[in-house]
Amino acid sequence: MPNHIHIIIEIKDNVNKRLSNIVSGLKGKCTKELKVKDLWQKGFYERVIRDETEYNNIVKYINENPYRNKYQW
Repeated sequence: MPNHIHIIIEIKDNVNKRLSNIVSGLKGKCTKELKVKDLWQKGFYERVIRDETEYNNIVKYINENPYRNKYQW
C-alpha cells in the first residue's frame, strides 16, 4: 500500500459541504504540511457506506490491507 491511502469521512447532516471540497481541503493541507509537490493523483474514488455491517467490513479491510500487501505500520 505504498501508493495510496484509505480514509473514512463522516459528513454530518447539518454540514453543507460537498465531498469534493472536503477532499480538496485535505489534499491541500497535507501538501502544505508535508511540503511535497505532486503528492496526489487527480480525483478520488468514493463509496457511500450504507450501514454498520458495511462500515465494519470496510474498517476491517483498511486495517488488514497493509498485512495483505506485506507493509507494516
